Amino acid sequence: MKVLEEEKLAENAERLGRILRHELRRIPADIVTTVRGKGLLNAMVIDSSKFNIYLLSYLLTVLAVFSLLLNQSINQSIMKSL
Repeated sequence: MKVLEEEKLAENAERLGRILRHELRRIPADIVTTVRGKGLLNAMVIDSSKFNIYLLSYLLTVLAVFSLLLNQSINQSIMKSL
């Protein structure tokens, strides 16, 4: 707990998360339809109809190179249940 407070980890996570969400929202809305999150736990919905499966897989690979944890979902049924 001491390190969390001294290093201001929660504040830094919130600040960096805001920057990430801001930059993700700059992607055209017809490609990234939704951006949401809190702190460094963020999500975006990519309209996969704009990509073929190979290009979408490449995009996810590129994002992973930047140390983003990714989950490729075929549909949004999880969000519908929340």
